[in-house]
Amino acid sequence: MLAVAVAVGISSYFVIEHAGKPQGLIAPPLVALLLIANLVPGVALLMLLGRRIANRRARLSPIGGEGRLHVRLVAIFSVVAVAPTEKVSVTENGDKLAVVDPSALIQRHACQVCGVHMHGPVERDHAFKGLTFVHVELSKEAGWQAPQFAAFVSSVIESGVKPDRMDGIRSRIREIGLEPYDCLSPPLMDALATFAARKSGVLKD
Repeated sequence: MLAVAVAVGISSYFVIEHAGKPQGLIAPPLVALLLIANLVPGVALLMLLGRRIANRRARLSPIGGEGRLHVRLVAIFSVVAVAPTEKVSVTENGDKLAVVDPSALIQRHACQVCGVHMHGPVERDHAFKGLTFVHVELSKEAGWQAPQFAAFVSSVIESGVKPDRMDGIRSRIREIGLEPYDCLSPPLMDALATFAARKSGVLKD
């Protein structure tokens, strides 16, 4: 491809040199042809260079890869926000959503067409009752709080991730400033334990 770009550049030079009088204008069709002939190889070279850099960075990553780092991370982890249920509403295409598992604590609503999970309210008697978990990884809107931690990291093994990759995955999570947990964060686990203790009567206010 580099040889093609060089050849096109040299050819363009000779075409311009012999296109007409030194102070005359080059015909518009010829200008357009020269632009296309020079831009296409240039863009192709940039794409190949970018792909090579991406492949190299993915191979050097602790979680491994073959240039599909972003796609794989999105497939392995979801980004979930929490909001009061009363503040969450479906404004469009609500008829396409259905509860994945009616018996689950989090009533995850997923699209029946593409399968993407959208939101999941907690309606049972629980420490998280009144909250809704919202999947925001596909959101194009700004303003979401940055991720605070990675929860249930080891559970990705159940989705097909090889166990020998887990050390690298946890290292990468720490590199981007998050703490990987194999449950929820300590404050949330304390909240769950506090709720259970109060419900059983062991803990009194």
